Amino acid sequence: MIIKCITCKKDFVGREGRVACSLKCRPTKKKNRIKTKCLVCSKNFEYWAGRPVAKYCSKKCWNVRKPKILNDCLSCGKEFWSYKSDNHSYCSRKCSTFHSRETKKGDKSHLWKGGATKLNKLERCRAEYREWRNDVFVRDDYTCQKCGVRSSKGLVVYLHAHHIKEFALFPELRFVVSNGMTLCKNCHLLEHSHEF
Repeated sequence: MIIKCITCKKDFVGREGRVACSLKCRPTKKKNRIKTKCLVCSKNFEYWAGRPVAKYCSKKCWNVRKPKILNDCLSCGKEFWSYKSDNHSYCSRKCSTFHSRETKKGDKSHLWKGGATKLNKLERCRAEYREWRNDVFVRDDYTCQKCGVRSSKGLVVYLHAHHIKEFALFPELRFVVSNGMTLCKNCHLLEHSHEF
């Protein structure tokens, strides 16, 4: 179908309903437009009334709208850049969690009950105890030293690190690897007269 362009008056081939030969010739709707000034470059521009209030004329101005500021990390003291509106106090998540943990440790915690945790429990929660336990498992190749059972496909075995000379009676041997022995849960229960 041959149509006459309403802007440049040239004939072009197109389907029914088209009025312009190209995007340049297509008429624009000027109604429902609001004129305003850009907050960054002070240039006048228009935007459609149906959208939220526009403050910036372009993406370039939007990117420059709020400059970054230099902050000091509360945990490590390192300087870092961030936006003022972000209100960051730490350079990384690691520093944030570390500082949070340190400020709520011991009597500074809201759960503090005056040091009611037993010394035995504190000793078993230390990193040194976990290292000893892991070293005993590695030395014994994650195998029970009584019955020889170990975890494999389809079989889950819960291992315990057993103190040959008791934990409570020999405090100097608590973290000596030669005083440890890998046992499965059942064999460990048989070693002790009391229940866990």
